[in-house]
Formats: sequence, C-alpha cells, structure tokens
Amino acid sequence: MSQVDAYVEAVRKPDGTVPIQRNSAHVDSCKLMARLRKYPARWQDILAAAGLDDITLARKLCELLEAKRSEFYQGQEVAVVTDNGTQARAVELLTEILGHRKQALELSGALGIKGYVGVSPDDWPAPGEQIPPVPAEQDPDPEGADG
Repeated sequence: MSQVDAYVEAVRKPDGTVPIQRNSAHVDSCKLMARLRKYPARWQDILAAAGLDDITLARKLCELLEAKRSEFYQGQEVAVVTDNGTQARAVELLTEILGHRKQALELSGALGIKGYVGVSPDDWPAPGEQIPPVPAEQDPDPEGADG
C-alpha cells in the first residue's frame, strides 16, 4: 500500500466516501510524513495517549490476580470459582516484570539436543562486557560442531 493509499484510507468516512481528491491526498500525506519525521512521537507517549500506562497495567494485573470464572451446568450458572489458569499467568507476568523469574536459555548441540539453563538477570553481563565462555565440563559439544 502506498503512502497516498494509506492516507486516503485514514480519512475515509464510515459511509465509504472519501472527502479528498487524490492529488490533495498526495500533498497532505507528504506534509504529514514530513511532520512525523520532524517531530517523531515516542512509543511511551503514544501508549500514554491511548491510556496504556504503568498505572493501567498495574490495575489490570491486580484484576487478573483476583480473576473468577463462572461454571455452568445445563446452560445455567451454578457457581463462580477462582480462575486458577488466569491467576497463574498473572503471577508469571508479575514476576517477569519485577525481574524475579529466572530466564531460560536454550542450548542446542550439534545433534539438536536441547537443554535449558536458568540464568538470573542479576548474572547477566553489564552492557559492554564480554559474555564468559562455557566451561569445558558444561560444553554440550566439546569437539565442536564439525568434529
């Protein structure tokens, strides 16, 4: 889709009519792109304008930690119970956001054997530091990929 086509679709009215000629759409879309390049919006600003900030995230997470679901029998609601799956996923998200969950690294050997090693974010190298090599006793393929 071209820039002009995207602009025409953006200004199209709900009844399907377009209130602008194609030549005017070309000029207006070029002006809009120039303005966006000159004053780029930050992603955080866009999310905040849509009402998706940290406070909204925290409130929604609190709701998910208390999630309930209805149980039905023969088309009628018989009970409202705790939604354990939703609550468990909310706890996972919360621990990930807070940095308490260990990150899993996938190691692949030459034969496609996979193993997982838990690495805490505290153990990650600082920006600019070299990643330490894997010791020989932990190396999944000690002879190399072609040996």
